[in-house]
Amino acid sequence: MRGGVLAILLCAAPLASAQTTFTVGATSDYRVRGLTYSGGSPSVSAGVNRDFDSGWYAGGTAARARVPNTGVNAVGQVYAGYAARLNAAVSWEAGAARTVFHGGSGIWNYGEVYAGVALERIGARLYYSPHYYGSGEQAWYGEVNGTWPLSERWDVTAHAGRLRTGETYAYGRYTTGGRTDLRLGLTWTLDAWSAWAAWSDTRGNTAGRPARGLAIGLTRVF
Repeated sequence: MRGGVLAILLCAAPLASAQTTFTVGATSDYRVRGLTYSGGSPSVSAGVNRDFDSGWYAGGTAARARVPNTGVNAVGQVYAGYAARLNAAVSWEAGAARTVFHGGSGIWNYGEVYAGVALERIGARLYYSPHYYGSGEQAWYGEVNGTWPLSERWDVTAHAGRLRTGETYAYGRYTTGGRTDLRLGLTWTLDAWSAWAAWSDTRGNTAGRPARGLAIGLTRVF
């Protein structure tokens, strides 16, 4: 999913000239906003993104999922937005996304809008959904992502996110309140390949799912 597990941590808005990129990946645990979407099992994923000269972009991702008590076996997202520079150092973006869970009843599908700002190595986004996970409840999610290079091929990545919502039916049970998710990772890059490892810790309402764990992954961009 854009801004999350697929690409590890995206810190800058997509301001490149017109181009299309494809991404494939595999991970030992597919986690989104602090919760596992693969039941702690390995997952594979794929994505496509199109950037336009005008600043508009659009794309989609899909990944194998295993959400207990729901029948869900895959999760996908489509998104579109606009990004532009405020100056040489700061950029901004705004857009909308739709997340769909395959194999379940469909009540967990939800849409959201988002806006964000980014510097060279750090970025922040705020998301709003009027109907989160099909519960009828509004939800806000804010995140900050950062990347710090250690060398030509090694980077440290960090993420902090906060979800705030009312009562929500997710992962087979009703949950209330919010949660905070933290992630610290290490990424090694060689040409179009990236290998990474990240430790996640989720605090607050985890809907009965594992609150923390280590995930490793491999990503290829075409």
